[in-house]
Amino acid sequence: MRCPAAAFKRLVKFDYIPQSEMKIMSIKALMEKAYSLIPSFRRDGVRIAASKDFKVEVFPPFLNNIILNLVKNAQKHGNAKEVVLSWDAATRRLYIKDNGSGIPSAIASKIGDLYATSSQDGTGSGIGLAFVFMVVQDIFQAQIDFTTSDKGTTFWIAFPPIKRGT
Repeated sequence: MRCPAAAFKRLVKFDYIPQSEMKIMSIKALMEKAYSLIPSFRRDGVRIAASKDFKVEVFPPFLNNIILNLVKNAQKHGNAKEVVLSWDAATRRLYIKDNGSGIPSAIASKIGDLYATSSQDGTGSGIGLAFVFMVVQDIFQAQIDFTTSDKGTTFWIAFPPIKRGT
């Protein structure tokens, strides 16, 4: 657990998402919707690599924000020219993979911590990735992690099985 969720929730005055707002949806439909909502994705080298679909329980606006944050960070801080959104039904994982320069080792262990940033120009606050980790872990009850090298970074989100009726 990298995100100090309690501190972040106090910062943004955010307590919970009512269960009625959580939706059971196809990961493919969610990714296609996120892709269609963000017109810059098409021109900025973001693509979807579809595979066997599965259902997840999420608050769709937050998942859209997570995708946007991870893609924009890859482009802005990692200089990624291509970002691929893909998923694997067998592991219930969503992948956001880029071909950028990777996350510097000095900051990699802090990714997801509130205010952790690799931004040298003052444009990154470290709040976006803290939000990503907090929502994935506390709201979606999922796991998030990443691998990184000088050839790019892959974030993955492992969604739990759906507990309520589909």
